Amino acid sequence: MSLHFTLYANTERKGMLEIRRQRHLDLTVPESLYDDSVNTYVVELDGRTLGTLEHRYGDGPWTLVNKATALVAFRPSLLRQVKDDT
Repeated sequence: MSLHFTLYANTERKGMLEIRRQRHLDLTVPESLYDDSVNTYVVELDGRTLGTLEHRYGDGPWTLVNKATALVAFRPSLLRQVKDDT
């Protein structure tokens, strides 16, 4: 699963968030086991890597977005670094 979106507050662009799995899902296992696989995801803001997180595939995309935005929100120094680099 790879997710990406641009966040706007009214008309002001806040950044492009990308969340992508480091490795592809193992498709050699039965499909019934996909939901239980825990994967590592890379979180990027405007092309700059902010960190990684663990996510259970079966918890779905909204949980993954929640984890990624929490990573950004609770580390404001990362936002300053990204802004300073642009």
